[in-house]
Amino acid sequence: MPARTLFLSIMAFVGAAAPAHADILDSASIKDVQLQVTPSSDTSTVRVKDRKSGRTWVRQRAGRRVLAAAVNNTGVAWIEQQAAGRGRMRITVWAATLRPVARAARKVETRTFARSSSPPDADIAFANDGTVAWGDSAVDGSPISIKRPGKRVLRRESGYPLEVGVDDGRLLWWAGAVAGSAADVEVGTLDLPNAKPKAGCPARSRFSTLFAPGSAARVTSATWDLGTPGLSESSQDSAVLRSVNFVCNNGREVRVDEVAATPSGRVAWVAGRKLLSTAPGSSGATELLDTGTITDLSFSGAGDFFQWKNGGSLRVETT
Repeated sequence: MPARTLFLSIMAFVGAAAPAHADILDSASIKDVQLQVTPSSDTSTVRVKDRKSGRTWVRQRAGRRVLAAAVNNTGVAWIEQQAAGRGRMRITVWAATLRPVARAARKVETRTFARSSSPPDADIAFANDGTVAWGDSAVDGSPISIKRPGKRVLRRESGYPLEVGVDDGRLLWWAGAVAGSAADVEVGTLDLPNAKPKAGCPARSRFSTLFAPGSAARVTSATWDLGTPGLSESSQDSAVLRSVNFVCNNGREVRVDEVAATPSGRVAWVAGRKLLSTAPGSSGATELLDTGTITDLSFSGAGDFFQWKNGGSLRVETT
C-alpha cells in the first residue's frame, strides 16, 4: 500500500487497504515534528520512529486493529478496534508520550458498538497541547470527539465519512458528509484556546489573503480538497472542494459563511444569520440584516453596494 509522502507520513493500518482520508494532514502543521508513524502489514501494530534520534517505539497487541494514528511533537495517538463479545466491538482511543521519555499509553476513551461486517472508517488528530480529536463511522451521525487535557470529551456534529486534522498546532478541523452526499460536505473548525495569540488575529499557514490589505477588514480563505465522500478510491473521479473564510476586523476574528468586497474596499460578510459590513476607516462593523437565511452575497456592480438573497428573494443594499 503506497504511503503519501509528506515531511511526516501518517497511515492507518486496516488490512490491505486504508480509508482514503486516513493519511490527510497539512504539511505546514507538522513542520517541527520529528516523530513518524510508519506503515506495517500487521494491523495490530503502531510503530513510531523518532527521526532525530533514530529510536523506534512499537505498540503491538494481538486481537486489536489500528484504524488510524497521528503524532504531535512529543507523542502518538491512535484508534483501536477489538471484539467485545456477543456481536459487539469495542473502539478505544489511546495516547502516549514518547519524547523526551517514553511513558505508558493512556486510555482517552472506550465505547462499545454493534459489530459491523467491515472495519469502520476512522481518523484522528493530535495537537501539540495534548488535545486529541477523532471520529469513526461506528457512531450514529459520526460526531467528532474532542478531548482537551483536563476537560471532558466534547462532541461536534460532523457527518460521514470523516477527516480530522490540526493546522499550525492551533486550528482543529474536521470534514464530513451526511449520508455520503458530496453536496452536503462541510468543514468544521475550532481554535484551541491554549494556542490563541495574546492579541490580534492569528496567522494561518493554510490560509491566504482573499482581498487586498487596503480593504476595511482582512479576509483570509483556504480550500480543502476532500476527494469524493462515500465512494471507493477507484470511483473518485472528481474532487470535492470546500472553502473556509475568516474576517479579521479591529483585531477580532470571526469565521464567516460568505464574504464579498466592493472596489472602494468595503467588506461584507455573513456570520450565522447576520449580514454585516465595514468600510475603510470605520471603527467597527455595521449590521445590515439579522434575520432569515442569507445566501449569494456579492458586489452588486451598480454603485458601491452589495446584493444578496434572503429566503430566496434578491435584496440590494440601499444605504
